[in-house]
Amino acid sequence: MTSIYGDALFVDPRDMAIRLLKEIIRRKLPIQFHCPNGLHLRDISSELSTLIFKAGFKTLRFGLESSDAARQIMTGGKVCNEEFTEALICLRRAGYRDQDIGIYLLCGLPGQTAEEVRESVRFVRSCGARQIIAEYSPIPGTDLWDEAVASSPYPIAEKPLFQNNSLLPCRNDHLTYEMYHSLKLMTRTPESTDI
Repeated sequence: MTSIYGDALFVDPRDMAIRLLKEIIRRKLPIQFHCPNGLHLRDISSELSTLIFKAGFKTLRFGLESSDAARQIMTGGKVCNEEFTEALICLRRAGYRDQDIGIYLLCGLPGQTAEEVRESVRFVRSCGARQIIAEYSPIPGTDLWDEAVASSPYPIAEKPLFQNNSLLPCRNDHLTYEMYHSLKLMTRTPESTDI
């Protein structure tokens, strides 16, 4: 299995991805692909989904980040809920099963609440895809950096060690470490169980 880590692989697919996928199919290359990073969903269409499937892409991971419309805009507007659900329909029609499609949801963004993350998990679950919580890590120079510095209980600007996502550097009273663990557990429980 070959892993592809580029999250923009399917952005503007006519420029590269479609030609690449068609060539892989034409050559009948005996390769299986795994995409562990949060690929962009916006340009996923029926044609692209079919090519991805035929070219041997076995496991796909996409970044939704949040189902909250305001948060989606705040984090760059890469995809909205309607585009997300349409992409899932295209991928299923191409042959993907729900367990083949993992969706990353960010947890620990500046000012984020556990309820926002919980609602995002519920939304992805209701669409039939796997929910995967990814912990936010503040990165100097990004759009959220100043907000992260202001909201973090740690001196993240002075000590880069505190930027480590495993600490939940921007946790708050509405998203504690205990709540985070409960959310992680929620993604591992059957649909009927909601923590």
